[in-house]
Amino acid sequence: MKLNIPDNIAAITPYPPGKPIDELEREYGITGSIKLASNENPWGPSPAVRAALHEELVNLNRYPDGSCYYLTEAVAEKNGVEPAEIVLGNGGARRNRTDDLLHAMGEIHLFDDSRKLNQLERKRS
Repeated sequence: MKLNIPDNIAAITPYPPGKPIDELEREYGITGSIKLASNENPWGPSPAVRAALHEELVNLNRYPDGSCYYLTEAVAEKNGVEPAEIVLGNGGARRNRTDDLLHAMGEIHLFDDSRKLNQLERKRS
């Protein structure tokens, strides 16, 4: 059975994940390398992030707020729009074909893939 894949989906290039640092060091025969790719940070989380994570450890047994109420309110207020106009996602968002997808420069690949998947016009902020 042959699949009929629409051109806009076939045009999406799969994301090439970065190599784990251990694999990279074995491949090149090096040690002590610092990797500045794949959204990795050689210094780890900042002290403020560590403190926030430590504070939230007691809540790990609970599901998070899937609606992201407080984040939605803050983003809406910062941008002068109503909370109902904010759509949050984990990077792989689905949009109606009639919507425009507005994103910042330096986007991660998933935003562009979402745009292609939904046949949206590219706009940059």
